[in-house]
Amino acid sequence: MLKKYIVWVEVILLAIALLAAYMFGCHVTGQAARADKNTAVIAQKDADLIEQRRQIKQTQDNAALAQAEAVANATAHQKTTIEYRTITQQVTKYVATHPDVAACTLDDDGLRIWREANAGRSSTAGSSQP
Repeated sequence: MLKKYIVWVEVILLAIALLAAYMFGCHVTGQAARADKNTAVIAQKDADLIEQRRQIKQTQDNAALAQAEAVANATAHQKTTIEYRTITQQVTKYVATHPDVAACTLDDDGLRIWREANAGRSSTAGSSQP
């Protein structure tokens, strides 16, 4: 009968050992799963941070481009205003010196002023003051 108890004790100890091994396996697997999840969360946060930095850089580039465009537009507007004033001055002087403007003909100077104005340039734009 003592052998029966020893066998039962051995079976119980074996069951406890198997249960302990199973629990240890679950514990290790759970740690690995948590580590994998943490790694995935960190990778996602890194990807989000990279995307935010890219968007900030894009916004900064767009702002710099808009500023450069605004400066170019302002410069072009200023140049156009100066050329317009210069052409207006030239036409005023031409009309004052050529009283026969009502004849709708242009002499060489009038034709030169007209061509330069339509070409978007003025030969005296740099020499006259607006």
